[in-house]
Amino acid sequence: MIRKTLFFIIAATLFPVTTFAQNSLSENDSLAAISLPPIEKLFAAVENNAAYKYYDARKAAEERILRTEKRRWLNVLSVFGTYQYGVMGMNSYYNEGTGTPIINQYSGADQMWYNFGAAIRIPFDLIFDRRNKIKLQKERINEAEYSKQQWIDSYKTKVIEYYSKSEEMLYMLKYSIEQATLSDAQYTLAQKDYIAGSSTSQTLTVAKSQQVQAHTQLARVKAELVNCLLQLELLTNTDILF
Repeated sequence: MIRKTLFFIIAATLFPVTTFAQNSLSENDSLAAISLPPIEKLFAAVENNAAYKYYDARKAAEERILRTEKRRWLNVLSVFGTYQYGVMGMNSYYNEGTGTPIINQYSGADQMWYNFGAAIRIPFDLIFDRRNKIKLQKERINEAEYSKQQWIDSYKTKVIEYYSKSEEMLYMLKYSIEQATLSDAQYTLAQKDYIAGSSTSQTLTVAKSQQVQAHTQLARVKAELVNCLLQLELLTNTDILF
């Protein structure tokens, strides 16, 4: 009677944990069924990354500055011109002598003026420093390209790291599910043996401890796997989880 009472107390205490473990196993089956895309596809997704677009824009800006620098020699040339149109008028007064009225005369004609020309002004810094400035700008373009390639190498390294870790965790997940399933079966068998009186409460406690350890390890593997997959999704903008 005492044995049965003790069993019901233990079963009532641990039953929710066992039920939760069984539900977790069914959820983890779908996680274990995830198939990673080819790593080449994740490498190709680098162009969707915001950092990649930033380095592309930076290089394009430096190339535009180079084109401007090459055309700077046009500043030595200047063209000017003027154009005017109007009526030229002139007033004159004529007096034939004393006692005669003053005669006012006005004459006017349409006239047009225009002038145009060109000038050349050559600053010495443009003569002696132009080649150096162009070379310096080319170096900035190369620097932008090197920074871009350096970032791509770092990107691929991270993808390889999380990809390899994900493959490892997927394998560990399947193994952990098997271990958790086995521990559930062993605990169920220990329960039956305890009810039948063929085992002690200590044996039941050990079986439960092994079950808890198996499901704890399963939870750790699952958390690590999800973290790696999310990191891959963030890096590559590729949907992997479900």
